[in-house]
Amino acid sequence: MPEPMLDRDYLAYWDMVYFCSYLPKSNGIIANTFEELEPPAVLKAIARGLCVPDAPTPPIYYIGPLIVEEKVGDSTEAEDCLSWLDQQPSRSVAFLCFGSRGAFSGA
Repeated sequence: MPEPMLDRDYLAYWDMVYFCSYLPKSNGIIANTFEELEPPAVLKAIARGLCVPDAPTPPIYYIGPLIVEEKVGDSTEAEDCLSWLDQQPSRSVAFLCFGSRGAFSGA
């Protein structure tokens, strides 16, 4: 559960409620998980549209697990991933980073 949703007195709680109210209107939802990690009953409930009453559930794209950077010989998995991304045609790949407390600099 996202931290702002744990306290209704927290200002960001209402921002999350507002944001989540628009999820059923999206073209899809990207989830930082993978099917084998989630209970089958949860996946079935989402796929059947049981989580959003009176609205169709948009497609959910599971993109996990995250890449763990490990040293392998003279290379790392992250370097291998970046090398693969560099070989793709321009503007054909979106690389997304999901972190619960991550931040990107303006550069």
